[in-house]
Amino acid sequence: MSSQKDLRARARALHSRITSPGCEVSFLPTGGVFLTARVEPASQLDDEAVWRAYAQWHEAVHIAQLLTCPYLCLIAYRTATIALAAFDNSADGYGAGTRLSELKQDLEQVRSELEMRHDSGAYPLQIVETHALTKGLLWAMPGDAANLTSAANYLYKGYKQLGDLDIYLRVLNEMVEHVGDEAAIKLLPRLCFLALQTNEPVDLFAQLCKRVKSEREVDKVCAFSPREFCRWIGVKDIVLLSRSLRERPSPLGNHPWLRIFEPYFEAFESISDVDDRLNLLMGLRGGDTYAIFGPKVTVYENGEMISSVSDINHRFEEEWLQVTSDLVEGLKILASARRDDESG
Repeated sequence: MSSQKDLRARARALHSRITSPGCEVSFLPTGGVFLTARVEPASQLDDEAVWRAYAQWHEAVHIAQLLTCPYLCLIAYRTATIALAAFDNSADGYGAGTRLSELKQDLEQVRSELEMRHDSGAYPLQIVETHALTKGLLWAMPGDAANLTSAANYLYKGYKQLGDLDIYLRVLNEMVEHVGDEAAIKLLPRLCFLALQTNEPVDLFAQLCKRVKSEREVDKVCAFSPREFCRWIGVKDIVLLSRSLRERPSPLGNHPWLRIFEPYFEAFESISDVDDRLNLLMGLRGGDTYAIFGPKVTVYENGEMISSVSDINHRFEEEWLQVTSDLVEGLKILASARRDDESG
């Protein structure tokens, strides 16, 4: 067991690495590390305060995806495996395990799958982020659905001025053109969630969007409960859909990497009612959702680390910190190798 002084130094180093300019890390395997590496909240209600409030819910959606969406969990597992291998090999000059060139190629394959475009123009990463964007906004501001598309465009285009807006906004804005602002923001989280239950999310997503766009009574569909919506779409096993990946008959539930998500699984699985679970995953309001899917560890710039997990020996914090630090370092090694190739 590490001392608190050692844990704080490691947490401070992790915060520094993640927040440094040009740091290339993936949110998928780390359990909300971007959010947990934030600085203290803003003291006044300005654009930055609004962004941070929304970002908390956005990251909570990603964690929910890891617990309940097989496609995302498998992609994240593959990314984590590659990154950890790169980190483990680095101590021995990449000679003890898989060659760096092979790991880099494996990571590029994962990225290419996430960015492979469908005939419709959509791609898996776009569905992942559209889900987190629309669901995060609904969870953060559930009473203002009609204005959330404008908020999304302002936050990403006007305030953050992100370069690749295609990932976040294209699907949302296209849906708005067909069904209007409020229907788009209410229906897209459900369509994305259902699509991410399959091995080919873009194919199903395109089919579901086509059905929604051809529906004459969209307002009626928007008012459906999650169970009613699933029946309308034609979901055959609603109970299975409400289960975590750990509860499903899937090898994903046995992956050792998922240990850092045990507190999230336990919180979600403690809910016994199927409809209550569906409302968390597909409903229009956040409610107590953040308590279940919000990151369990907060790391501050000075290395202070606070966990919401009850563990007097700090075992969860230490394991989370170790896994996350190794993942970030492994991804950094792979990103550096890629840049070397490009410059060479």
